[in-house]
Amino acid sequence: MQPESSPFTATDRINSPAVDETPRHGFHNVGPLIAELKTYVLHFASAKVDGVKASIRKLVLYAVLGVVGLLAAVALVVTSVVLVCTGIASALTLAFGYAWLGQLVTGLALLALIVGVLWVGVSAAMKSSRHRTALQYEQRHAQQRAIFGHDVNDRAKEQARA
Repeated sequence: MQPESSPFTATDRINSPAVDETPRHGFHNVGPLIAELKTYVLHFASAKVDGVKASIRKLVLYAVLGVVGLLAAVALVVTSVVLVCTGIASALTLAFGYAWLGQLVTGLALLALIVGVLWVGVSAAMKSSRHRTALQYEQRHAQQRAIFGHDVNDRAKEQARA
């Protein structure tokens, strides 16, 4: 690749009024440029820090709004449950003739319902967990049979016979 040709000779460039005569003059110009660069870098860093602060503020605001929304939803559910239980207790009070009996039957029925739901949920979770564990071990045994021609159960049976 050929260097670009210039209408100026090397002597023209050296003697040009745009070029300072000594290196010292060049260094005098560097000081203000470094100060300007420093100002720009500080401005950039400040903008980045402010951006992070704004992101954190937004995150905290959304977290607070989420917590307030969750509390409102919980309050709504609790209020609904209380109103339903009060209504059932009032209906049973009319049926039995005693307020305490209507409230007692409602409370016991609610507790029985909660225990029943928890029992079914825990039983289903335990059954699912046992099934996953059994499947995991069946897969391990199949892998052992594929690699070694036998599995840990076969070895245990051989040891018991010996």
